[in-house]
Amino acid sequence: MSITTKYLFDQYCNNIELGIPDIRVENIIDDVCDAIQQKCNRTFETAIYQEWVDGSQQNYLFLKNYPITAIMRVADSAINV
Repeated sequence: MSITTKYLFDQYCNNIELGIPDIRVENIIDDVCDAIQQKCNRTFETAIYQEWVDGSQQNYLFLKNYPITAIMRVADSAINV
């Protein structure tokens, strides 16, 4: 899944006919989305990550991957169960 889609691109352009085959537009969108993710050094798609953070004596935890869309588990022990 990309950052955007051909459908959203068409909506943004008000469905103006560009004279470019749809497959070419889709390939351009994929290439640009890949380039953006590489430049930003992150993935913008929803993914599952596991991260262990020592939160001792801290009010806030800063995670490597954001934004967080769901949390499956928070534990107070380093033992993985």
